[in-house]
Amino acid sequence: MARSCPLASTDLTAIMTAENGKPTLEARGEISHAAEFLHWFAGEAQRINGSVIPSASADTGTRVMTINQPVGLVGIFKPWNFPAAMVTRKVGAALAAGCPVILKPAAETPLTAIALANLALRAGFPVGSFSVITTGSMSNTVAVGEVLITHPSIRKFSFTGSTGVGKMLAVRCMGSMKRAGIHDQVVRGLVERVGRDLVSGRGCEEGNTMGPLISARAAEKVRTHVEDALVRGARALTGGSVASKLGESFFEPTVVVDVPADALCMREETFGPLLPVVKFHEESEAVELTNRVVVGLAWYIFTESMSRTTRVSEALEVGMVGVNTGKISDLAVPFGGVKESGLGREGSSLGIHEYLEVKSITINTAP
Repeated sequence: MARSCPLASTDLTAIMTAENGKPTLEARGEISHAAEFLHWFAGEAQRINGSVIPSASADTGTRVMTINQPVGLVGIFKPWNFPAAMVTRKVGAALAAGCPVILKPAAETPLTAIALANLALRAGFPVGSFSVITTGSMSNTVAVGEVLITHPSIRKFSFTGSTGVGKMLAVRCMGSMKRAGIHDQVVRGLVERVGRDLVSGRGCEEGNTMGPLISARAAEKVRTHVEDALVRGARALTGGSVASKLGESFFEPTVVVDVPADALCMREETFGPLLPVVKFHEESEAVELTNRVVVGLAWYIFTESMSRTTRVSEALEVGMVGVNTGKISDLAVPFGGVKESGLGREGSSLGIHEYLEVKSITINTAP
């Protein structure tokens, strides 16, 4: 299956751009990254080792060992923002662990998931090992979710999506905000780069670096967050409205400054091209502001100071930190957050163990 993704890259890229809107170059890169997850977990499948543990018993005939076994059938919910990579990071780990999967992709992006499931069949996976259920309405989504989290045959449930839905699912099973803290001196340069580097347009047209949002409703949410910030005293330095000439799902790349802590964009995930900028003067001020929020997936630090890198990275209450880079989703790096940003880790050597049960076996070898 990992070898099939690059061979089908042109088709998968076209499907993703058509249903998600991301630029062709970005979609092509995601297909490559999705294939890398499959290669990674194929290797991890060969390293699902048990262990032999020295017995604490005085009986010299006792031997203790552990083995890892598949947890069983897995139900997976995935969001629309990474239609391919989010599939292979979850499904690849489960299949490598020996677990069949039922995947419920986001209603906005089902086609990429279906295409990947077809590639799995063509690669030789048994029928039923990778199944996809699609939904077209919220009521259907709720009904399918109810089955996936309550049916006794499904032994594990993996979900990536909004915090609110995650809490609801966690309750049924038993319940990433983006902003920037910037020193006064670098705000002007940031605005100039946003205007120069972010080019809105249709994803299938080369040269565009930002496509549409997933829906007009998503664009409306961005508009609401911008207007709320402005009412509370923030200032928009660039953008600030729907890019109506392109379509109702496009929103101008927007930078707002002097954003108060009680603004919606500081408390909720916007999921759109809005960058709230909060100025700070002292390092401790930036850390305190960051740790005040209830989420903790990833934060990014840009600094020339190595000592500051160490101090701030250790002080931030998050699952991942990127220093002078925005690329933290490496195959070998555990992906996941703390607080209300989730439970568990995906990717790395830890990802496959989410789908394994450890069994201990104690043997009396004495006659």
